[in-house]
Amino acid sequence: MVAILFVSSLNLLITYEKLFNTGDKMCRRIISIVLLFALIHYSIMGCSRATREVKILNTEIDATVDEKIVAVVLPTGEVIRFDSRGGRFDWIPQGIDGIDEKGDRIFIALDDADEIRVTRPMCVKSLDEIQPEKITEIITKHNSIIRFEPNSCKFIEPKGIIECRIEGGREFKFNINAVKEIRISQPDAISREELINNPNTAVYEVITDHMFVTFDDNGGRLRESGYEITGWTRELHQVFYNIDDILYIRVERRDAAKTFFAAIGALALTAAIIFAIIALTKESCPFVYTFDGEKYVFDAEPLGGAIAKGLEKADFSRLEHLNAVDNKFLLMFRNEVEEIQYLDELKLWIIDHAPDSEIFPDINGKLYAVKNVIKSSRAVDEKDLNLQPFLNERDDISWQTYLPRDNSYKEKPLRHRLTLEFAKPQEAEHAMLLVNAGTALWGSNMIREMLQLRGDKIDQWYEGVNNQGKEFLELYHFIDREELYLLKIQVKKGNTWIEQGFIPGGGPLITEDRIIPLDLSGINDSLVTIRLDPPTGFWTIDFIGIAYQAKEINEIEEISGINAVDQDGRNVTGMLHLQDGQYHIMPRLGDWLKVEFAVTPEVAGYKRSIFMKTIGYYEIQIDKSQPEKTDLIKTLLTTPGKIVDYSMEEYLKWREKQLSLQ
Repeated sequence: MVAILFVSSLNLLITYEKLFNTGDKMCRRIISIVLLFALIHYSIMGCSRATREVKILNTEIDATVDEKIVAVVLPTGEVIRFDSRGGRFDWIPQGIDGIDEKGDRIFIALDDADEIRVTRPMCVKSLDEIQPEKITEIITKHNSIIRFEPNSCKFIEPKGIIECRIEGGREFKFNINAVKEIRISQPDAISREELINNPNTAVYEVITDHMFVTFDDNGGRLRESGYEITGWTRELHQVFYNIDDILYIRVERRDAAKTFFAAIGALALTAAIIFAIIALTKESCPFVYTFDGEKYVFDAEPLGGAIAKGLEKADFSRLEHLNAVDNKFLLMFRNEVEEIQYLDELKLWIIDHAPDSEIFPDINGKLYAVKNVIKSSRAVDEKDLNLQPFLNERDDISWQTYLPRDNSYKEKPLRHRLTLEFAKPQEAEHAMLLVNAGTALWGSNMIREMLQLRGDKIDQWYEGVNNQGKEFLELYHFIDREELYLLKIQVKKGNTWIEQGFIPGGGPLITEDRIIPLDLSGINDSLVTIRLDPPTGFWTIDFIGIAYQAKEINEIEEISGINAVDQDGRNVTGMLHLQDGQYHIMPRLGDWLKVEFAVTPEVAGYKRSIFMKTIGYYEIQIDKSQPEKTDLIKTLLTTPGKIVDYSMEEYLKWREKQLSLQ
């Protein structure tokens, strides 16, 4: 039972590796730092479902690949989508930031500010108020400022001309009707150093050697240097977002010229890569690309968490982009990381069902047809912030931890508390919880970190896990206690919270739908209240709903591949038909496996859903030359909550290191 529960629930994924042969290394480093703090989402574009996301950890932009920021997601769940030009990364120096009188955002680098004004001057409101001798400066129709010597102006009345001496003694004439603003006082100004020492001071005007800027009534404010994302929205509004104010961004990546698919006749590859922080390597399970009729699309990431033979598992992945070509389905498995991947069985499940229903799998591979999915009527976190923009739609706009920027996290709880309420029919005693959730990027990164702690003792640890010895039990109890890669579901009955099942981790590149049965007997309220306590930094959740109409699917068409060929031209079709311990092994970075399936006719009037059943495991390659950190491992395994604190410490160290490399 322990083995079944652990293997079903533990979904571990580490980081993403992308090798670069060309491009500006400093530019890529800067972009990498931006991705680190923005938690970037890379989304599939140009596919049947453009918003499908997968998650990678620690990548750098490849100069040989066309990548474009398509949207930013804010901590509130609001999504800002850029126009066809996309957003861009900018390094912004220390400066004065604010909104001008037209409502546009303006930024002046502090080093460029020759004069910083903290009050507004008095201006002439009508021609009758003009007293030439009091004029101190004018603003031209081109928004330039011209300053005059004190008491130097005189009015030539017949021509409407004012003559003044510009600072320096030169004579200047202007027509009063051709001037935007006539000023008759000198505003207060402060130095750059004074503004730095008083950063909350409102700045109303700034003069540089080539421009004059006037801020609105709120004034501009000093802003420290840092990275931001800028661009024009689809509504043609220019926006600027500091990366520390963004939950994550979404990036479109296309690669048609330098893809491994070119060697096998594919038209193009649109790879999806999201929820990113930045590292130089990625450890993961097999990447599965499906052919949508025009190109291969990243569509599944099975076997998450099966990091040893003792954790081998069956996974059930929805294939959303698979379309028939010449009466065949085409899939591609690829090893894109430094690990050894073992595939034992591979099947497709075809379900033709009523068009008003959706198909959801549970963790054991049972499929259910669900109707009338109900969204939460209330969803809040521990701060009572509304989470419905994140959780009420399956739209890849996901809730996750806003990772810390400093050690202030130590003063806060190391767990979130998410509470959701759903309408409940009075007679309902059973329900199905529908979830799309998975492992967050930094949480995934910690898997590799924890494995690396084993160092030169990693092989002994693997042996213990494979034989379900004490190492296996220690790992299970650790995961169960900390809820790092399985998240317990609590249901409120009266004044008591009852544990009912768990949400399995997954991804983080692609998270999958799962269905979990709930027992509602004894709940007399008109609401079902659900509580989740995810540890900080380890979970991402896209959708949580509930359904009272769910029927188990007993008629599933299971089909095996008719042809499976690897990168060396070997036919391994028969090795994938059964779970028999005969593995197709992909030991090298770049190994791939192309699989063909015969298409069966669709049933008229029905909707088709396709799932991929995969059985296997993988082994992450780590540095075995380092000694095991035995004391630290013991502390993490035996001290509740210590792993989350350790994880945040490691994150802040890594963040600081990335900034130091700019």
